[in-house]
Amino acid sequence: MASGNQQTYHGCFLLDMIKSCHWGYAMAKQTVESGDILHASNERVNELEIVIKGSFIATSGSVTIEVPYGSIIGLLETPGEKYRFDYEAKEDSMVVSYSYHSEDNIRALIRSNPQITPL
Repeated sequence: MASGNQQTYHGCFLLDMIKSCHWGYAMAKQTVESGDILHASNERVNELEIVIKGSFIATSGSVTIEVPYGSIIGLLETPGEKYRFDYEAKEDSMVVSYSYHSEDNIRALIRSNPQITPL
């Protein structure tokens, strides 16, 4: 994990404000400085993060993927397995983390954050 300030909240994060919800996963708000690694490919996947400030670059070998504001880090990953990508902050950034142990966690995250739910 990257260094930075970390605070734990209970509820659901809506991209610009905290509201309560009922899906019950604790989440942490974390700042990540430009150039810091949020997750490395040797770590086990157990979190999803919404990028609420800044952006990240996901790299694996010669593959590079932009991860902009509003994206969910971890969608390309399998819970319990090792990360396939390294996630580096492209600029000073902030994420909110959610528990990730099954695909049900993805559905709950999307349902509880209307701003990222497709119409």
